[in-house]
Amino acid sequence: MRLGTQRFRRFLVDKAPWKMVKDMKAIIDILHNTSVEIFESKKHALQEGNEGLADQIGRGKDIISILSACTSSLSPSN
Repeated sequence: MRLGTQRFRRFLVDKAPWKMVKDMKAIIDILHNTSVEIFESKKHALQEGNEGLADQIGRGKDIISILSACTSSLSPSN
């Protein structure tokens, strides 16, 4: 069950007086920011071509690189 919008839930978490809630929010924020950073770096490496992917861990064989390559090869109508 979701309570209101994401913005409202974030407001409630920000106003919560419990340290455990604040710690969980900090952990989630770090996970989100890290995943966005990884995704953007993989996307940038994919746009650079194979040389950029070779420098990445897994040499382009990790799940993010594979899914990004598949997504970029699809036509916009799909």
